[in-house]
This record gives sequence, C-alpha cells and structure tokens, in this order.
Amino acid sequence: MRTRAGIVLLVAMAVTPPAVFADYRDSFAEGIKAFDRQNWEDVRRFMSEAIAQQSVEGGRVRIYGTRFRTYIPYFYLGIAHYNLGNCEAALEAWKKSDGQGVIAGESAEYGQMKQLVEDCRSRIVVPKPKPDIPIPVPKKIETPPPETPKIDSAQFDAAFRRASLAINSATKTYERLKKIRTDQEARSILDSDRSLSTAWSEAESLLTRAQSVLEESRKGADTTDLQQLAEAEKLASDASRRFDKFSVDLTARLDAMRDESTRGLKEREQALERRRLELSKLQTAVRDARIAAGRTEGLRNPTSEIPRLNGSLEELLSHSRTLDANTPIEELVRTRLQIEQLTVSLNRAVDQLPPDESSPRKAAVPVSLLAAARSYFQGDYRTTVSILEPESFDTNRSRAYAELFLAAARYALYVLDGERDEDLRKRARDHVANVKRLDSTIVPDREEFSPRFVAFFSEAS
Repeated sequence: MRTRAGIVLLVAMAVTPPAVFADYRDSFAEGIKAFDRQNWEDVRRFMSEAIAQQSVEGGRVRIYGTRFRTYIPYFYLGIAHYNLGNCEAALEAWKKSDGQGVIAGESAEYGQMKQLVEDCRSRIVVPKPKPDIPIPVPKKIETPPPETPKIDSAQFDAAFRRASLAINSATKTYERLKKIRTDQEARSILDSDRSLSTAWSEAESLLTRAQSVLEESRKGADTTDLQQLAEAEKLASDASRRFDKFSVDLTARLDAMRDESTRGLKEREQALERRRLELSKLQTAVRDARIAAGRTEGLRNPTSEIPRLNGSLEELLSHSRTLDANTPIEELVRTRLQIEQLTVSLNRAVDQLPPDESSPRKAAVPVSLLAAARSYFQGDYRTTVSILEPESFDTNRSRAYAELFLAAARYALYVLDGERDEDLRKRARDHVANVKRLDSTIVPDREEFSPRFVAFFSEAS
C-alpha cells in the first residue's frame, strides 16, 4: 500500500502545473522592482531566473502591497535587452511572449512591444556578401564634369513613403504622450524630474527636424533628396525610440507614485479606524467609571480612599470630554487605561466596606442596575429590559434610575423597529412619568443618551 501511495503521489506531482511553485513569482517581482529603477542588468537577470522556473506566461503576481502585474517575463526580458543595446535578444524574447498570446490582453505593454519590435528591426541590417570583382586597371581619360544623377520617381516615392510612415508613427506616439503629460500626477513628476523633461524635449526636437527635412525633400528628385528622405526616416525612428523610452520611464514613475499614494491612503484609513475603535473603548470606560462613581452615592461612612479615588476619577472624566477623533491615539489609550485602573480601584474600595449600619451597602447602586446600565450602553436593549423588568429596588432613587433605563431601552427598540410599534412608545412614556414621580431631579445625561431620547424624555415630562 505504501508503494502504491508513493506512485500516486509521484503522478500527482508530475501533473501538477508549474504555477504551484512560488519561486518564479519572487524572481518576477524583483525584476519588476528593478524595472522601476531602470536597472536593466538586474531586470535581465531576474526575468531570466523567472523564465527558468516558469516559462509559461499568464496569471497575476503580487509585487508588493496591493500592486500586482500580469506574469509576462519574456516581455520585460525583451525590454531589458533593448535598453542594453541587444536588439537580436530583445526580438527573440518578444517573439516568445507574442507566441504565448497572454501579452495581447495587456494593451499598453502590447502596443509598446510592437513599436519597439519595429524599431529593432529597422536597426538590424543583414550584410550582403560582396561579389569578387576584379580590380580594374586605372585609365587616364578625360571626362566631362559630372552631372547630378537623376533617379526615377518610383525610387523617390518608395523612400518618401518610408520616411512618411516613420514620421506618422512617431507623431501618433507624440500625440498620445501629450495627453498623458496633461495628467496632474504626470506634470508633478515632470516638474520634479529634469531628466524626464529633457528626454521629452529631445524627442520632440528630433520629430520636428524629421518633419522639416521631409518637407525640404519635396522640392526636387535627385540623390540629395533621397539622402534627405533617409535622414528624415532616421530622425523619426530615433524620435519614436526616445518617445517609447520616455513612456516606459514615465509609466514606471506613475505606477510607483500611485502605489505609494494607495499605501498612504490605506495607512491613514487604518489609523483612523484604530482611533475610532479606541474612542469607542474610551466611551465604554467612561460609562463604567460613572457607574462605579454612582455606587458611592449615599454611603454614610466611606473610607478616606473613596473620596480620593472619586476626585481623581472625576478629573480624568473631565479630561476625557476634551478628546475627539483628532486626538493622538496614544493619548486616547493612556486616558482609557488610567480611567479603567481608577474604576477598578474604586469598585474594590466599595466592595471592601463592611455591611453594617454605619456604612450601609444598600445605599450603593444595586448590581442588577449596574448590569442593566452596562447592557444599555453596549446597545443590548432587550437584555436591559429583561434585567430590570422583574427587579424591585429598596430606594426610590434606584427605582427611578431603573425606570430611566427602561424608558431609554424601550424607546431605542421603538426607533430600531422603524417607529411602528406604538405600544413600545407608550410604555416608554409611562416609564418617563414614573421617573418624574419617583425622583424629579433625575434626567438623562446628554453625553450618555441619544439626542432623540433626551428630546423624547423632555417632551414626555
């Protein structure tokens, strides 16, 4: 059975596609980073390593953060060879990428590759073998002055078409890049990078010269005109090559800038979310602290520690009211921890009081009322009602606070239900009336209860 399982494992490994091995992704990602830095030797090396590990193009590879690129290593290998001056190797790499078909789905890279292929092909000249020609014996003869050789119109037209095509191709690239240069991000890069601005000006100047030379050649049809047409074609091809390099460099800078902007935005959003979460924790700590302070009301013989803790806690609660979403998160955390520590100490001090007549524990806030308040402030309104509904309390003040939380919880349930259950609203009004009957000094704190409930309480009163 073990031998059979081993065979099955070997078969599974044999049919597993190369994409499951992740090493090529690391090489490809390093190659893209080198591409951004225009370190063409490193691009060539890393893309060659990626191809050795995974020669089939396709799929998306994470470069870093949220930046992904389609896996087309042959394309980038060709770019590296092109910039290293090896057009033959560049053409071979691009041929393999084009043959796999993946790059055809990447419009920008595919268009760039086609332009650079044309440029490379125009540079590679296949040498023609020289025929063996016998060396003539020079003769001293009298010859008339040489006349300017004439060429036929077909030869001139062919040269003119080649020059025109080269200029038209360069002009299309120029017009496309002009639109990109109007982008605000592109303008900021060009304003800060003198080398890019210079590269653009030089390419633009070459195209202008090519157009002028082509126009000059229209005046005649002799050998000089053919030379002008060849010069115009060469100038236009050079302009195209420089425009293409400018496009590659600018695109790399734009991608890097946008990736950096995306990372910065995400970090700001994460920081804001952390601050919001900490504010919520602080609000919970403040509510717990006020409940703890309420437990000390009515104590006739408290220890000296309780007033001291109450005073310190009140100072922190007063300070917490000055904090908001713009407060540094370190200050929010520090204040919350101090409040939580004092709250624990105050609750412990109250719990340690002896339950005798000189310090009656009944004067402190009942545990069930504390639990109901915590449930309410955590948004669990049904639990608040279920805790307080069956309870009976010893003092009118405790009963009044219970009625206050019942009114707030039932009014919240009424609002959350779409304000459709009039019975909930009526029962909330009844609880408000009970609060006024039991202790008219009790009103909902505007910092702890919602503005709508505070208004409802006031109207119901």
